[in-house]
Amino acid sequence: MKNLPRSLFVLIFTLFAITAAAQPAHNFQIDATHTGAITTEHLTPPLRQRWVVDFGQAISYPLIADGRVFVTVRKPNNGTTLFALDTMFGGVIWSFDLGGNSQWSGT
Repeated sequence: MKNLPRSLFVLIFTLFAITAAAQPAHNFQIDATHTGAITTEHLTPPLRQRWVVDFGQAISYPLIADGRVFVTVRKPNNGTTLFALDTMFGGVIWSFDLGGNSQWSGT
């Protein structure tokens, strides 16, 4: 996806967002007050960390959807890279250079 034109990336991302909006949310902070409160019926102690990915730079707050974890990672100089990770093993599914002139993609 490194050679994917930005307009095509925006189109794909928009289609993903529209599709995701039509599906039920899978976020533990989805209640109106964003308390993060959940029932423990699906959590069975002892809990353990499944995987860790060290990008060597600061990362954004993760978005978890459809078996993937999406994060933006700050580049050493300026700009960011968007990564999609597998939730089961933490492997990189794909990445896309967002470029930019700042330290974060949203600024």
